Amino acid sequence: MTVEQKSEKTDEVCGNENIFFLDLDPIEGAIDAINKLSSLFDTYFLSAAMWNVPQNYTEKRLWIKKHFGNSFRNKIIMANRKDWNMGDFLIDD
Repeated sequence: MTVEQKSEKTDEVCGNENIFFLDLDPIEGAIDAINKLSSLFDTYFLSAAMWNVPQNYTEKRLWIKKHFGNSFRNKIIMANRKDWNMGDFLIDD
């Protein structure tokens, strides 16, 4: 399966759910880790934007608000190319 085919399949699975990202539970310890990191560094969320699932933009933003309140307001980057972003660290799932 090519990268494009995997991407299309992922979009299909996520797009068939009414709500997908918003209901995902955070990885154990992740919330505390992000809060600790953000007290030490200028921290942003960088997430891949799914072209065929436009509601993912809203769901991901609402997920961040649900778990972090307004502390990451204006600190969310949606991009298809994470390698184009500059920073010292990238923590990804």
